Amino acid sequence: MMITLRKLPLAVAVAAGVMSAQALAVDFHGYARSGIGWTGSGGEQQCFKATGAQSKYRLGNECETYAELKLGQELWKEGDKSFYFDTNVAYSVNQEDDWESTSPAFREANIQGKNLIDWLPGSTLWAGKRFYQRHDVHMIDFYYWDISGPGAGLEKR
Repeated sequence: MMITLRKLPLAVAVAAGVMSAQALAVDFHGYARSGIGWTGSGGEQQCFKATGAQSKYRLGNECETYAELKLGQELWKEGDKSFYFDTNVAYSVNQEDDWESTSPAFREANIQGKNLIDWLPGSTLWAGKRFYQRHDVHMIDFYYWDISGPGAGLEKR
């Protein structure tokens, strides 16, 4: 009983640390889409895409499952200067069988330093892999301009 009582303050301290605002300050965003379909005769769902097309019509034409899990957190902040770590893990499966293995992918993993340059307020230094300048037509899921990927840069917004 004495050993248990000595561990109680430690357990309370650990629980308080886990429940602190800093420990819960993780930014979460998610996205998912999936198609479910069948035919009257019991066949599988069919999706349509024009021969040679880079994309397909989306509304009601989703044969696959795709999901993204974005997690990010401010790692350091002093005044208006800060460092932020951002990630995006994506998952995609074609849904062609009842058991499919898939490998998740890091679509984004980058660090952003905000307001680090005194003579350039509002600027962000970044390095890593991220989505950038993604312009698309949502209805056909086609990105006509997408310069996403690994790199580094300086932004002023």
